[in-house]
Amino acid sequence: MKVAEQAAQAVIQDVNKEDSVIIEVFGKVTDMLFKIIVFSGLPFLIWVLIQFSRLN
Repeated sequence: MKVAEQAAQAVIQDVNKEDSVIIEVFGKVTDMLFKIIVFSGLPFLIWVLIQFSRLN
């Protein structure tokens, strides 16, 4: 129980710091996930545009 409490305190102290490692890692992960979502959506967007151009 003491180990979990110490780990929680370490996380709290890191998050409260100006140059938090945890917040930096979460930022990088969310940036990477956003890029994956955008790039995986490009083929669908191209397909939709092709289908739209075939309507005429």
